[in-house]
Amino acid sequence: MKIMERLFDIDSYIKEFSATVVSASEKDGFWLTELDRTAFFPEGGGQKGDRGTLNGIRVIDTFCQDRHVYHLTEEFIPVGSTVDGVLDWDERFYKMQNHTAEHIVSGIVFKKFGYANCGFHLGDDFITMDYDGFISQEEADEIELEANMWVYKNKPVKAYYPQNPENLFYRSKLDIKENLRIVEIEDIDVCACCAPHVKSTIETGMIKFISCQRFKKGVRITAKCGHFAYLEMCAYQKALKKISVLTSLPPESTPEGVERLIAREEALRYEILGLKLEKLKSTL
Repeated sequence: MKIMERLFDIDSYIKEFSATVVSASEKDGFWLTELDRTAFFPEGGGQKGDRGTLNGIRVIDTFCQDRHVYHLTEEFIPVGSTVDGVLDWDERFYKMQNHTAEHIVSGIVFKKFGYANCGFHLGDDFITMDYDGFISQEEADEIELEANMWVYKNKPVKAYYPQNPENLFYRSKLDIKENLRIVEIEDIDVCACCAPHVKSTIETGMIKFISCQRFKKGVRITAKCGHFAYLEMCAYQKALKKISVLTSLPPESTPEGVERLIAREEALRYEILGLKLEKLKSTL
């Protein structure tokens, strides 16, 4: 059987393509549609599969099974048909931003502390990165700043299959014996990874840590990157402006202002409690 052409390996920026349907089978009311070539990345490496359309028919997921890439379509497409595939490009690009950001952060963590990334998940609008050692909040702040500095340096991001992998030092969560694909960010990271990435760190956009918490024997960093980081900061700014208006304070003074309000509310609560006790005593 002819090997399927993995267009997402050739160029992660391919948004549209044509292909031929080589198999189609029904599953749970949907169809597993296999093509002779595809730009749809299947689920893997902590990242969900791509979505989009084939001849206008929705592809709601893409996954790999026994080295076959299946497109989960809402309708049947006959075997032998020629289809025009269109990726949900915004979703794919946001995934590429966030996955590349993980490589930047993990590369920094590995160089600074020697910790391995032992878990990665790319959610709908966030990523989580698990490391096998402790990172303090102060250290997390430093890592976040350094990660963003690497973004601004506009370093190239390369994906390739090495000719002599035994001579290459790279990070990997798995012991990969064949089809080793490397993602390399100049001066930052060399890591085994199957997913699509942006071509330069500058396209990653802002990297913003949401939390750094103890997890198992190390820490879990939750972050939002690129487009999702922008939306998060917009939400923060809107909330801060509202608090500023409600407290009649400039934004930079709202933390102290809110602390004073909480202290005043606590004092009033105890004062009211004392008055209630006095009233109760007077009725006895």
